[in-house]
Amino acid sequence: MGTEERDDYAYTGLHAYVLVHDVSATTQDPDRNASKFIRQLQDMSRPEGPVTAAVELAGTFKGLVHLRLDDGDVNGIQDQLADALWDGVTHELAYEGPVYMGPTQELIGLKRHTCDIVAFVRVWVEKGRAREVLGRLGDELGDRFHGASIVYGGCDILLALEGPTFKEVASAVFTKLQQIEGIVRTETSFTDYRRVPGHEPAG
Repeated sequence: MGTEERDDYAYTGLHAYVLVHDVSATTQDPDRNASKFIRQLQDMSRPEGPVTAAVELAGTFKGLVHLRLDDGDVNGIQDQLADALWDGVTHELAYEGPVYMGPTQELIGLKRHTCDIVAFVRVWVEKGRAREVLGRLGDELGDRFHGASIVYGGCDILLALEGPTFKEVASAVFTKLQQIEGIVRTETSFTDYRRVPGHEPAG
């Protein structure tokens, strides 16, 4: 299981994930695209928020952005997304709910990544089984598991898997994950975390 760098902000405040579908060029920036937009947000990232992380994805979504504001500050989230920077950005929003708790009661959410290849998986589960499935993910997925949270948005759980190679991460997605009882649908996007500023490549 991956280890995660902790800070004072990781599990305090209101957390939300913005899944970026597409980014349009603007009159002011005719060369704008998803990659350029994500790089702008990476430059703005701070541990305390409001933008704490942004990563470019290959898959159903083109990017994932993590926002953190004060507890209950839904208005602050809306203000962020109403900023002109987000004009022309098609996205979905998911608020973070309960976070996976490990066997020693440590919280393991989708906050920091230590391996090079990361998969972000949207998970849909049978009605009433979100907490049960969340609690089983770490044991069932083993070393590839790197955090999960119940989310309030288009899916039930947002899951992170990671590993040194695409093959190892994809194998966990398409074999182990699909065998977990209660899961009815998944949707996966991948990223090479070496594209994220400050990430130290796995040795």
